[in-house]
Amino acid sequence: MDIFLEHGIEDVRAVDPNRDYWFIRSYGGELFDTFFNNSFVGLGLNNVPYKLILDSADPKKDAFKDLQRFIDNNTEYTKGEATKWANQLLNFEYGVKINDIVITPSRNSDILAIGIVESNTYLDKNPGAFKFNGRYEALPEKRKKVNWIKTFKKEVLQAEIRGLLSSHQAVTNARSYSEIIEGNLSSVYIKGERIYLTIQINQDEDINAFELNRFLSSLTFFYDEFCKENGFKNNEDLYIKIKLQSRGKMALQAGAIGAIMGIAGLMVLSNNNELSVEIENVGKVSGKGDGFLESVSDFLDRNQERQIKYEIFKDSMERLKVKPIEETTIQTSTPVDTTYQKNN
Repeated sequence: MDIFLEHGIEDVRAVDPNRDYWFIRSYGGELFDTFFNNSFVGLGLNNVPYKLILDSADPKKDAFKDLQRFIDNNTEYTKGEATKWANQLLNFEYGVKINDIVITPSRNSDILAIGIVESNTYLDKNPGAFKFNGRYEALPEKRKKVNWIKTFKKEVLQAEIRGLLSSHQAVTNARSYSEIIEGNLSSVYIKGERIYLTIQINQDEDINAFELNRFLSSLTFFYDEFCKENGFKNNEDLYIKIKLQSRGKMALQAGAIGAIMGIAGLMVLSNNNELSVEIENVGKVSGKGDGFLESVSDFLDRNQERQIKYEIFKDSMERLKVKPIEETTIQTSTPVDTTYQKNN
């Protein structure tokens, strides 16, 4: 497996384990184009002095009460809403950090844009205006730069992040959805000491339980075999999350990086031409690829039981229409609808 490890793992996308995730609304989608085309996200309440926010980092201090009181006295929000908005401003200022992931929705959440935060808060003193609910509002003054990396149609993620989409707050922490978000940015990624592989099942009809069992049995068999091949003593550190009836995704998580990469390689070697993996800085690898894929072929050739099991694995993949998530490399500035094409 030396060739496989050398040319595969070092190029797999690495995710900072300290990264956080945020869902930031865009005034009912009215500012989606503005956020996307100008590479930022922002929060309103421009009349709230920025210094008041900076002085209010600790909710236990009187400065936080001053922030609440200012919002209560200088906006249309009632006392309870003033507290909520004070916390929203602090979340935006102190919670959303450089390298965090943000998701922002268009109108009706038809399009979801995902990006990486690239700056601390900055103030735009001439923000401009937009029409909202029949009147003109100032565009958000308080902003953070964002590099938008990918967009999705709502139906791609709706079932998985329904709870997040139902949140009406301007800024919502989305940490509990981190694996879903990262798994839709690329099929394979490493976070901390663990590796994750997301697999798409594209079957339209209900999943046959026996077929699914064959597929899962193959996964665990080959995971065990790759662990033995790489000398991992604890080869049962594999977790599989399945949330599907027909079309859906399953996620594999393990500490044995070589084993998960081996499974991904086996999927690529399938005779199904749709099965391919794009690894960041390497490009698309499919069919009879060379380098690390050849080492996966050698892995199969060295053991007759593996060859037999692999035929079962391929057959179950074809029946379930299994493949890694499409476009596994992060897309930059490639919206799903040209309406939202980012201006260069």
